[in-house]
Amino acid sequence: MYSTEHCSIYRESFMRISSFLSVLFVVFLLFPSRAFADAWVAIAEPSSATYYAISCKSSACVSVGSSGSVAYSSNGLTWSPATTGTIVSLRGVHYYDSGDVIAVGNSGKILLSTDGGATWTAQTSGTTRTLYDVHMLGSTGWAVGDTN
Repeated sequence: MYSTEHCSIYRESFMRISSFLSVLFVVFLLFPSRAFADAWVAIAEPSSATYYAISCKSSACVSVGSSGSVAYSSNGLTWSPATTGTIVSLRGVHYYDSGDVIAVGNSGKILLSTDGGATWTAQTSGTTRTLYDVHMLGSTGWAVGDTN
């Protein structure tokens, strides 16, 4: 048998969980598009490359992948391939300002685009390790990769 004290504790726990679920339900009712994508749409591939990362700023997007592949889009629906001048795989990308994009990859490769991904310039990284991701904040950037 449960004591009155146990029943009171369970009732209180149930009320907290019930209140939380009610709030969560209201959030999903008020903001359904923030909880789930409305629909996924397949788009035409810009090349036969394997793409590893994507970053968008508003509706403009850049995706990076194998063998130095880059694809860019101004609307997220139609994509164009770009020439990067590298054959190493690119693993991470960050679209951080109006038209400014940074990409990183194997062998310490860092590339910069100032026109939304159409053209790229190699940057000095100081490493030959694989870089997997990058983030920019103003003129400061952080890259992560092999061996810290």
